[in-house]
Amino acid sequence: MKSDIDDIYQALLDLGLTEKAIEREVQKKARSLGDMMTPSALLFLVAKDLGLSFSDGEIESFNFCSHSDEIDYDEITLDINEIEEGMSAMVVVGRIERIYPIREFIRKDGTNGIVGSFVINDGTGRIKIVLWDEQVEVMKYDFFVFNEIVRIIGGYSKVGMKERLEIHLGKKGKMELAPVHSEKSKSVPILSHEYFERVNLPIKKISLSEVYEKKGVIPLVSGIVQVKDFLEKDLKNGDKTFLIRLLLSDDDDSIEIVAWGMDALNVLQQINDGDHVQLSDVVIKLNTYTDKKQLQFTKRTILHVI
Repeated sequence: MKSDIDDIYQALLDLGLTEKAIEREVQKKARSLGDMMTPSALLFLVAKDLGLSFSDGEIESFNFCSHSDEIDYDEITLDINEIEEGMSAMVVVGRIERIYPIREFIRKDGTNGIVGSFVINDGTGRIKIVLWDEQVEVMKYDFFVFNEIVRIIGGYSKVGMKERLEIHLGKKGKMELAPVHSEKSKSVPILSHEYFERVNLPIKKISLSEVYEKKGVIPLVSGIVQVKDFLEKDLKNGDKTFLIRLLLSDDDDSIEIVAWGMDALNVLQQINDGDHVQLSDVVIKLNTYTDKKQLQFTKRTILHVI
């Protein structure tokens, strides 16, 4: 058994690994664990994977997880207006401003997926938090409500719908509701309910029966929405994307609406079957497979639940 980090490093060298090989294995382990481990803990895990054994007490000596109770998260908490694309291992605190419905979908491989999201606000800005699969469970708690304080530990940022930044929770990240030891949360202002006020678009809407006679961009349509399909699709370049097909109906007619990629994912999170919605700046096109016209999302499309 090895008693300290230097001995572990030497043991790896004795196994025949070069310094570059050890560094490569540590980096690989860091990527798989979401950058949430200390360097000594990562080296420890690499050694353990290669057959070296250690006592339980020695594991603690390597500060195994960077989510230690000794960490002062307030010192490393980012203001939302400081967040940029590509950041990782972030700590962010804010109040819940808006909660979107939890939705289930079927992946291309046939497995079930779950996605949930909500928006937090810390007074400097607002940002959407996206959770996947078992991470979504916290959103089902009774105390997951508007204005509750949330602390995200181990998040990473990426560009989502309409080129807006989102925070996704890393595999080894965690989320705390009403964090007890957080001075930072005390400075986050309480939100007023004005954030839930609906925006009335000053555009004349047209009936769906009229839509079929139009060409190009449709400024505004509304009706009752129903989800027909939500699928994960393979692109020609090997990447994966999402597709959602909706049925929009009013007193006159109905029409299919299609959205791809993050637009599809965000729509799925926002709506429930039977919701009355307004959509602005959708484009009408002919589906060559069905020979029927359909509405498609554009980069400027905005969906409002009425």
